[in-house]
Amino acid sequence: MIIGTTCVLIVSSFRLQYLEREFYNQKADNRHIKVEKMVSNRGSIFDRRGTPLAVSTPVNSVVINPREYLKDKEKLFLLSRILSSDSKEI
Repeated sequence: MIIGTTCVLIVSSFRLQYLEREFYNQKADNRHIKVEKMVSNRGSIFDRRGTPLAVSTPVNSVVINPREYLKDKEKLFLLSRILSSDSKEI
């Protein structure tokens, strides 16, 4: 009886850990991993009278590698058109 129970436990353990591993990994990930898009706002800083000292302002940003863009005039021209500004200003 003890040998039979031990064999059943070993077979069940093998089945769960090796044969159905992907199924249970996916099930666990679905419970714990969630992608949520958040707009970050740093918030405002007020003095003791409620006057704002620093406020957050939404700003659009573009980051480029200057070495890559300064070499290629065509890329610089396209970037200036996208940003609606002069290529010399960039």
